[in-house]
Amino acid sequence: SKKTSTMFAASVQYLNYGNITQTDNSGNIGGDFNPRDYSIQVTASRRYANHWHYGAALKYIGSEYGIYRSGAIAADIGVNYFDSSRGMQVGLVMKNMGWQLRSYIGEGKDNLPFDLQVGLTKKIEKAPLQFSITARELHRLILYKADSSGTFDHIMQHFVFAAQLFVAHKIELSAAYNHLRRKELMIPNTANGLTGFSMGLGIILPRLQFRYAMGFYSNRKGAHQIGLNINLRNNW
Repeated sequence: SKKTSTMFAASVQYLNYGNITQTDNSGNIGGDFNPRDYSIQVTASRRYANHWHYGAALKYIGSEYGIYRSGAIAADIGVNYFDSSRGMQVGLVMKNMGWQLRSYIGEGKDNLPFDLQVGLTKKIEKAPLQFSITARELHRLILYKADSSGTFDHIMQHFVFAAQLFVAHKIELSAAYNHLRRKELMIPNTANGLTGFSMGLGIILPRLQFRYAMGFYSNRKGAHQIGLNINLRNNW
């Protein structure tokens, strides 16, 4: 909006897990059900001075698992500082502030997964490299305490480390490590491979952007994601 100098956006996320056979505690089949999650979100953001951006998002979150249903209202607030001359970016975000409107069992209300995050990205001068570090859930001291790994391990669970390599301004190679994910999914007394690591490839063209990412959640299997952005404003 030029009149208010504010950018608005809206989005819908929908996850459908397909038909699943419903059984009781004895294994007797009672039919099928179709679990799904979804969210509807509106966002507004503004720019302040030359380097600052801030914004907020309001969203309705819904979840349906057979007879169990839940709904919630949540908000996200973020502030970002970006200095292109120094190749540096710093951001702070408060996610999932709100309350549950309806619980799965119809009584009692669960807390939303609030998350306070701070991120820093720095591009190396005269080199096609960029490094990022994100600190998550800073409002909690200990995130995963299934063992007694010590203070350093508990600190590391708050951080996600990432790096990007830019090739000829058209190709991006990315890699990241999430220590908390590796800790939660680690299987004792076995090789855990690349669990907690992820990597990606981006091809950046003037009218089209293609991105592929793979995250490892076990020593054998990974999750694959493909993204495609098309610029419809340029003439073909």
